[in-house]
Amino acid sequence: MEISGKVSPIKMGVYINNIRDNSKITNLQGKGSELGPDARDKVDLSETAREMQEMKTRLDAVPDIRGEKVEEIKNRIENETYQIDAKKIAIKMIRDSMLNGIV
Repeated sequence: MEISGKVSPIKMGVYINNIRDNSKITNLQGKGSELGPDARDKVDLSETAREMQEMKTRLDAVPDIRGEKVEEIKNRIENETYQIDAKKIAIKMIRDSMLNGIV
């Protein structure tokens, strides 16, 4: 089976999880069964699906927290050199709330 067109990463993740779950069930049912190896389903991922899978693997390798950035900000706070631009923060808060439909 080939998946073509635009597929969201969420839908692709659900699809891959279903395939894995079905594979586990098939492996359990296949033990002692008359079904041979040819009776199993075969999945052929499209190039887009492979690229998405590779991107997810790369994204999972990136840390959620950038330690060097956290340390830099901590040091600036401790040295009292960290400047807060209240206007910039307010603008971003308003923009984000408008984009999210809160306002």
